[in-house]
Amino acid sequence: MKKAFKVLAMFLVVASMAALSSCSKKDSIVGKWQYASASIEVASDIPEVQEYISQYQALMNVLFADMVWEFKEDGSLVITGSMVEEEELDERVTYSVNGNVLTIHGGDFEEESINIDELTSKKLVLSFEEEDEDFGVMKEVLEFKRI
Repeated sequence: MKKAFKVLAMFLVVASMAALSSCSKKDSIVGKWQYASASIEVASDIPEVQEYISQYQALMNVLFADMVWEFKEDGSLVITGSMVEEEELDERVTYSVNGNVLTIHGGDFEEESINIDELTSKKLVLSFEEEDEDFGVMKEVLEFKRI
């Protein structure tokens, strides 16, 4: 379960960085973003798989409800929230944006790239896909609201 949380956090960071590089100054990723929701899609139609994904998604929405990502002008990223371990806050995490791709470096993120699907003055939507040996290709979508 801890790995799933790190993957989600990494995804959020990467996605947020991507948004910065593809936006005008008006819709910059720089600033504080409150986690709003997550959705997960899998190609499987197996009811048990869909039920598991639904439960996992609901758990993510509870555990990350107070998570905030702050993208700073200097390219650093600070993630806070009750599920963020204190020792992780001491590690330097940076981000860069190239087109619609947010890349996060440092900390538990060796180098993660996330798609910026939407970036407005009030909303940030990030997504990534990963191969899971049990579920096949999983697409995770994270939504944030500017605070």
